[in-house]
Amino acid sequence: DWSSDVCSSDLLRESAGLTPPVPTGATLSSAPAAAVPPRAATGWHVLVADDDPVNRLVIEGQLLELGHHPTCVDDGEAAWEAWQGGGFTLLLTDGLMPRLDGYGLAERLRAEERRRGLSPMPIFLVTGDGSEVARQRAHDVGITALLLKPFDLPALRSALAAVQATHPQV
Repeated sequence: DWSSDVCSSDLLRESAGLTPPVPTGATLSSAPAAAVPPRAATGWHVLVADDDPVNRLVIEGQLLELGHHPTCVDDGEAAWEAWQGGGFTLLLTDGLMPRLDGYGLAERLRAEERRRGLSPMPIFLVTGDGSEVARQRAHDVGITALLLKPFDLPALRSALAAVQATHPQV
């Protein structure tokens, strides 16, 4: 069931020795640096899809630190089901996952948005592959931006600010 809170596992957090927010290393993002308040006034509802429980935990912590409201799932199919329930401002998805990867998820969401006449929701692909081939593939399926692993809190903040500047509906 996608609605179960896959992100907020105290046991996982404890066993991993992590407490949010957890910076994950070098800043590397396709988004330009921009200022965003440390906490958003109301926060966005962010759908997070990642098959790695530690990555979900880190991303959850970062989004919470920035004042957002993450809903986490462990693969693209679960994200597809969650998205159909509505209410999300942004999708942050891993590129490689079982059942349905981030590219396939983005392609499916974009087709459904077109079918329903919806405005495109921003989609961030979280990946370790910053090659031109990966960037082109992401562009071809309608992904808004790449967040290159590992990314830290300032990189996520900058990427979110860039989306806010270019997607007024967010």
